[in-house]
Amino acid sequence: MNPKTEFKSRWCGQFKNLLAVQVGVFLSLVAASVPAQTYTILHTFGTNTMGLNPYSQLVQGPDGALYGTTEGGGSANRGQVFKVNPDGSAYTVLKDFTGSDGVYADAGLVLSGTTLYGTTSGGGSNDNGTVFKVNTDGTGFSVLKQFTGYDGANPHAKLTLSGAVLYGTTGGGGAFGNGTVFKINTDGTDFAVLRHFTGNIDGGWLYACLVASGSTLYGTANGGGSYGNGTVFKVNTDGSGFTVLRSFTGGSDGGRPSAGLSISGTTLYGTASSGGNSGNGTLFRLNTDGSGFTVLKDFTYAIEGAYPYADLVLSGSTLYGTTVYGGSDNSGQVFMINTDGSGFSVLKDFTNSTDGVNPSAGLVLSGTTLY
Repeated sequence: MNPKTEFKSRWCGQFKNLLAVQVGVFLSLVAASVPAQTYTILHTFGTNTMGLNPYSQLVQGPDGALYGTTEGGGSANRGQVFKVNPDGSAYTVLKDFTGSDGVYADAGLVLSGTTLYGTTSGGGSNDNGTVFKVNTDGTGFSVLKQFTGYDGANPHAKLTLSGAVLYGTTGGGGAFGNGTVFKINTDGTDFAVLRHFTGNIDGGWLYACLVASGSTLYGTANGGGSYGNGTVFKVNTDGSGFTVLRSFTGGSDGGRPSAGLSISGTTLYGTASSGGNSGNGTLFRLNTDGSGFTVLKDFTYAIEGAYPYADLVLSGSTLYGTTVYGGSDNSGQVFMINTDGSGFSVLKDFTNSTDGVNPSAGLVLSGTTLY
C-alpha cells in the first residue's frame, strides 16, 4: 500500500468511527515498582459542539490549562482548537475551522507566550492545508501559510519553535510529491522549503514533527530510504547538511516511523510503527551522527502493546509513550521504559470505549501526571 494511503487509512479511517474519545490522566508515576495508576477521564468528545476525534498530544500553558485540537467537530464539522482545565472543567472552543482557514486539525499545538501555533492537514485556498496562529483566549486567529502543493501539502505534524521561527513537515507535496521540511517566521514571513523529499534514499511522506538541537533539525520519514521502510534524518536550519542517519529495513530494527524523535545530549529516541521481531513496531535509540542504533523495545502485541505512532516523552532517564493497539483488549496502552531499555511497564491498558480506545497521540507530562 502507498504510505500516504496507509497513513490516511490508519489515522483518518480506523479512528474516525469512534463515538467517543477521552482525555485521560495518569497519576503517581514511580519508575521502580509501578503500582496501579489512577486514571481519570477529563473530557469525553462525542458531539460536534465539543469536538470529535482528537489525534494529537496536548500542550500545557503557564496558566495550567491544556490546549489541543480535534480533527472533526465544530460548527462546520471541520475541526477545532480547544482548551480545558487540568481537572476537566471549563472546556472552551478557541477556534472552529470552516474550510478556507483550514480543515482537519490533526496535529498538536506549540505555545509561545499566549500564542498557539498549529497546522491543518487540509483546507485553505488550495485545499493543501495551512499554518495558523491563535491566542490562548481565542482571539487573533490568523492563517500564516496556505500550502500550494509545490511547497508542500497536508501537514500532519506539530510545529517546532526556535526563537521566532517555526519549523515543520508536510506529508505530501513538494517538487517530487513526497513531502517537505519547511520554515516560516511566527509572523508569517520568510517561508522557505528546506528539503524536497524524493521518496527514494532520502525518504518520503513525513508525518512527524522535528526536534531541534542548535542549528540542526532531526526527523523521521515514514517511507522511502534504502529499503522503502522509512528513515531518520538530519538537516540544518538553513537547509544544508541533509544526511540520512538510518534507513529502516522493516525487519528486526522496525519500519515506517510515524512519530517524532526525542533528544538527550547526542542521543535520539524514537519509535517505528511496524517491523521488529513480532512485526508490531519497535522503540529505538541512535546517536545524532547515526551511530549506535539499538532497539530498546520490541513490541509483542498481546501483553506489551503494538504499533506506536506517537511521540515519546523523555523525563530524566525515563521514556513515556502510547501504542495504538495491543494489550489485553487490543485497544492500546500507555507505557514507560528506561532509556537503557530496562524497566518496561504498562501504566494503562485500555479495555473498551468506556475508558477510551486506540490512543494515537503522545503524552504531556506535568509533575507526576501524564495527560
